[in-house]
Amino acid sequence: MAGVAGSGVDRVLVPRDVPPGYVVDVEEPPGGRAHREAGPGQGDYRNGPPMSAKSVAARQALQDFADMGGRVFASHWHSYWFQSGPPAFQSIATWTIANGLPNPNTAFIDSGRTALSQWMVNVMGSPANMPGRVVLAQNASNTTIGAVAGGTISERWIYGNRNDMPPVYIAANKPVPATPTAPAGTCGRVVVSDIHVSAGAGTNSDQPNRPYATGCITTDLSPQEKVLEFMLFDIASCVAPIVP
Repeated sequence: MAGVAGSGVDRVLVPRDVPPGYVVDVEEPPGGRAHREAGPGQGDYRNGPPMSAKSVAARQALQDFADMGGRVFASHWHSYWFQSGPPAFQSIATWTIANGLPNPNTAFIDSGRTALSQWMVNVMGSPANMPGRVVLAQNASNTTIGAVAGGTISERWIYGNRNDMPPVYIAANKPVPATPTAPAGTCGRVVVSDIHVSAGAGTNSDQPNRPYATGCITTDLSPQEKVLEFMLFDIASCVAPIVP
């Protein structure tokens, strides 16, 4: 069974029976914004994203959890745990803070991700005449992933429709690198998403500032919510080696 640590929209999933020291608090301080952590490359967020600095021990604990077979779902500013994490976590991607994608953005599903592409067509998350595309309607001020490492380390699933093609959904198997008791990528799995899990921006979205149930506008999941469904199914599946 999986529990959820943290609050707000972003979540990291961890098992309820994690040994002491392996449950990592990922909450951002209520009403607060992050301060930059000292040291080159450590939490160097130019625009001060909503992330609180975490101890070296906490960041190592999250990687240890994944290396032991844990599954981690991280979204948006949770990139902090990787950009400022242990070297193995850092290595799964290039972590670059850039401007957000245009809203909406007709993003691309990577050509090798046929299961996701077909899923999105089946659940009407992608237009039938545009398989391999997904329209992301979200007010996101930044993207956090510059490029995926590739090879047998990590894989890109969705990337934005922009010249720099920023990945917005990546996955990596753990541990990286291999350990004497666990070949690379045969135990845990990590998913990092830059997709906001909301019904989408605009007047056709749910209106949380209205009294219930007058603010309930949508009658279906948004495309990005359907992507999230697939992510959760995928992260709970048996781990298979990444094929370059």
